[in-house]
Amino acid sequence: MRIGRIIFGVALAAALAAGAAPAAHAQFTGGGSGFGGTGGGSTSGGSSSGGSPSPIAASVIDQGLSASGAGLIRSGATVGDAIIGAHARAKSRMLAGGGTLGLSAGAAPATFGVWVDASGSYISNDAAGKAYEGGGPTFLSGIDATIGNAWVVGFSAGYNRADLNVNIFDGNRVTEGAIVGPYVSYIVNDHVTVDASFTYTRLSTNFTTGPTNPVSGSFNSNRFASAANVNYFDALGPVSIVGSVGYAYAYEHADRFLDSVARAFGTSVDRYGAVKLGLELSYPMGAFEPYLPLGYEYDTTTPQDGAGRSAVLLGVGLRYTLSDTLKAGLVATTEELRSHQRDATIAANLRYSF
Repeated sequence: MRIGRIIFGVALAAALAAGAAPAAHAQFTGGGSGFGGTGGGSTSGGSSSGGSPSPIAASVIDQGLSASGAGLIRSGATVGDAIIGAHARAKSRMLAGGGTLGLSAGAAPATFGVWVDASGSYISNDAAGKAYEGGGPTFLSGIDATIGNAWVVGFSAGYNRADLNVNIFDGNRVTEGAIVGPYVSYIVNDHVTVDASFTYTRLSTNFTTGPTNPVSGSFNSNRFASAANVNYFDALGPVSIVGSVGYAYAYEHADRFLDSVARAFGTSVDRYGAVKLGLELSYPMGAFEPYLPLGYEYDTTTPQDGAGRSAVLLGVGLRYTLSDTLKAGLVATTEELRSHQRDATIAANLRYSF
């Protein structure tokens, strides 16, 4: 009987350990079980031996961080590519002799330009077991220079923050960090330009579950994002047309960490890749230039938050020429027809050329 009780105790402990372990996920590598926790007391719900509720399961935290992280890398890469790409296209279009088109269109191109861009984004996901919602600001600034008659080189720097409510662990996560990186554009001819950008973001994340017996934790991550686009400029009567095709890719590696009940979480990796098609229609009206940005995106990587692979981008914007050297703009966009996902962004920019 004593041997039977020992065997039963070992089997019970193994079953409890298996229930606390997170489901295997190809996204995660490293010590422990990726973003799954080990050690530090119970990882399941219910009551502990003292009668108080046990900490939320590490596997639940794992799932919430994974899903919301997938949304953040997609949103961050999309917003960054849109902002930097718009300034690169505007400057190269001027060099190509494109008249009034672009953020800094108007007078003959200057040698240098500086710009600032402030945007706010909202993202939400309603996939079962992976839902989250929230948003935050992105601030970017840049400086670029004309080299010869065909090249524009620039450097951007800024800050990004996102505050999300994560449904599965009834808590929130805050992710923020600094962004830096170069960009370049090449003028092929009067109608075609090519641009590319690269950014590095050092991020810190803090999360809290709750409200019952909350668990908290924090970790750092490194995000690398790149994008390349081929752009075509033309006009149909008074309407200016910009078409673009490109590809964006982002990679993020998160460090291992311990949560507030001393459970070990391993490293994790997020990837995002997408083919993007864009079309912009604008109509100059004196100092004003209203325009419609449209687009289509297809993810080449599998979304880890249950969202669909494809989406349509719809927007409306207005550019205003304050002087030959100072331009301003405002644009609002929304991402539609992506299953389980909704993104919206509003951005304002200012550019000075000299």
